[in-house]
Amino acid sequence: MINKGSYGYYVYACFLVFVFTIPISTFVSTRLLFVALVLSFFLKWDGNFINRLVRNSWEIFFYLIVLAFGILYSEDKSLAGRVLETSFSLAAIPLVVAKFGDVERSKIRNIIYAFTLGVVVAGLVCLVNATIRYYQTSDRTVFVFNELTDIIGSHPTYLAYYIIFVLTVWLYWLYDNEAPMGRFRWLPLCVFLFGLLILTGGHTAYISLLLIFSFFILKTITEAITKDKVTLASTIVLMLVAMFIVNSLDYWGNQAVLRNDYWERSSLWEAAIRANWSPLFGVGTGDYNLVLNKYYMTHGLEKFALESLNSHNQFIQIYLSNGLLGVVAMIILLGRPLITAVGTQQSLVKLAFFPFVIYGMNEVFLGRYQGVVFFALLHQIIACYNATVMSPSLPKTA
Repeated sequence: MINKGSYGYYVYACFLVFVFTIPISTFVSTRLLFVALVLSFFLKWDGNFINRLVRNSWEIFFYLIVLAFGILYSEDKSLAGRVLETSFSLAAIPLVVAKFGDVERSKIRNIIYAFTLGVVVAGLVCLVNATIRYYQTSDRTVFVFNELTDIIGSHPTYLAYYIIFVLTVWLYWLYDNEAPMGRFRWLPLCVFLFGLLILTGGHTAYISLLLIFSFFILKTITEAITKDKVTLASTIVLMLVAMFIVNSLDYWGNQAVLRNDYWERSSLWEAAIRANWSPLFGVGTGDYNLVLNKYYMTHGLEKFALESLNSHNQFIQIYLSNGLLGVVAMIILLGRPLITAVGTQQSLVKLAFFPFVIYGMNEVFLGRYQGVVFFALLHQIIACYNATVMSPSLPKTA
């Protein structure tokens, strides 16, 4: 328990502000995380700190150890150092959260509220900026893809997954009538986020949404039907239909680009697999870029080398840099939260976390700060949530 007015309360408040800024500004959020980490060092020592840290995060530190081991046989120590720097939040967030003690669900919800507000603010900033640019240029493409998210310095893929997470949680709360102040005060939030997600235009996001929407539709069909649940399910069906219509009409004219993009990705996957001359340990945490570009140049893929493209697949990327050892670490990193959620029968946890597996097939989400920091945050939310399920002494309700 974090008592209001205590030093721990102010550290927790700093952490909430950090969570709020994640979708808005990488520059600000990285510095707030560092401040929260430093402040947490001065919290009163709790004898269960190490136990909580190991219980909630041992797979994260195993993954980081594998990355650090890969530096030993890397020629490019500078790039290897930057990889570990990018992964800073993977260690920092678990350390801060573990210092809070056992986090009850009310505090977990506050973290989700802060992140939701950050996503909404980021979305509004993007839309206002796009609207201003549209009136200046009459170019409708300012509302989509990279043009939309440039103002917040984020790739649309990451904003899309932020939105998917928030949308999933709030739909789940609305369906089970756990949202504050009732269902329909918050339904417009979900509709707004869905519209924003469509503008990011990623097919991977559509696949994730299809899974999530299908869950709620099947849940409505198989459980006791009420008027409110039917209204919510009908809204979800309308959003699902809208998603298919927008995709099929190709209003933004990107289908040819996307088809070519997916052909390129299959070539990137093959190149990254073939470029790995050490299947067990990989080419090194800092050498994947050098090795992959060299392969591109010697196999007629100069275009990829000029753009210095990675493999666009998290599992293949870790295989290239850290070999089968890295793949095992990645599977544990992604698999343990899902396995725990299955064991505790937490549908929301499974819904919120599974899209990371889908994104891992098409993106290197642990290759940029935006992906790393959100993965670390979500991992800790799930770890603390599961702890409240397995520990009868912790409050279950907000």
